[in-house]
Amino acid sequence: MAALLDANSVEARLVALTRVPDADLSDTALGRLLTDRAPRVREQARWRAHRRGFNVASYYRQELTDAGVAARVRAACMDGLAVVGDETDLPTCVAHLDHASVRVRAAAVNAVLGRGRPDEVVQLLTPVLLDPGARVSTAAARGLARLGVPASTAAVAWASTQPTSRRAAWRLSREAGGWHRAEADLRAAADPDPHLASLGRAGLRNWLEVSAATTWGRLPDEQRARIADRLPSSGLDDDRQRMVAFHAGIKLPSAERICPSGGTAEPVATKQRRWLRLVWHRWHR
Repeated sequence: MAALLDANSVEARLVALTRVPDADLSDTALGRLLTDRAPRVREQARWRAHRRGFNVASYYRQELTDAGVAARVRAACMDGLAVVGDETDLPTCVAHLDHASVRVRAAAVNAVLGRGRPDEVVQLLTPVLLDPGARVSTAAARGLARLGVPASTAAVAWASTQPTSRRAAWRLSREAGGWHRAEADLRAAADPDPHLASLGRAGLRNWLEVSAATTWGRLPDEQRARIADRLPSSGLDDDRQRMVAFHAGIKLPSAERICPSGGTAEPVATKQRRWLRLVWHRWHR
């Protein structure tokens, strides 16, 4: 069973970690499992270490003092301090936000989120939205969203030339919910990055189908004006643009269709009203 502690299978390592007696589990082996590649193994190792009185936080701190420790191990230590550390670990976590490894920086974001006060976290993680690593900026956006920051926090990332930062801004802005979600999707739909534009249009279609009718709350005039300005460049078809405008209380210019003969066709809205009257009369016969 002790030999399975080094098995390639995550399930095998978990079973061994659960069943190997303390006499056969050295501190060295336990420490190795505390920085295992698999988060589930690390979690089980922390439980096992706590049960035998092993100071997990001190072990992680000691590992981080080794300049030659592998990036994978350093990231595992960051993840561990996010769970078992305290406020004294915040400076160490902040220092790792500038690490060369994307994996370490992403883990440091979660560690800062776990060890800092909300006001500190907002101040520290807002600049991380500009990190060139998509994994890092996304982690920052999700962490800030959990703190319920206003959508305006994403302004610096929206202005970035990096598509990854603008994607992080989109994630953070739409998490504010309500009209902020619709505005974020509209802004993303017009983005030059094809991936972000497709995410924005998909979000708008979903909003129209599921949430538009239940998006309550007063829409500020400034936000309504921004939505109106971005609507033509959203890539939505005319029908969906009219639906967005209807829900947002935006008055679109009346579009008249030209008949093949050169005359002006009857406006679509007039035809719709006539059709509704006809249905009503037939129903009440």
